[in-house]
Amino acid sequence: LNHNDAKSDEDGNDFCTSIQYPILLLDELFDFEHPDITKKVGKGLQNLVRKGGVVIAATHRPTHFDTGFIDSTITMNGGKVLSIDR
Repeated sequence: LNHNDAKSDEDGNDFCTSIQYPILLLDELFDFEHPDITKKVGKGLQNLVRKGGVVIAATHRPTHFDTGFIDSTITMNGGKVLSIDR
């Protein structure tokens, strides 16, 4: 966040008015896809991240991701956070 992109509300809390990179939220990513599809899509997501994008993926199969691609994992069950690994 560039300071020029932040504004303050009446309480002095900063908030962002402009984001310069894409944020992609993917739900149930790679839960049912063939491993070949997973590999191809994963490469595209890696390219997006290398260019400054942010990918947030919810999946039941985190092992389908290349571990060099993930910088943190949040494990949840029933909407409750069980662990955060960075």
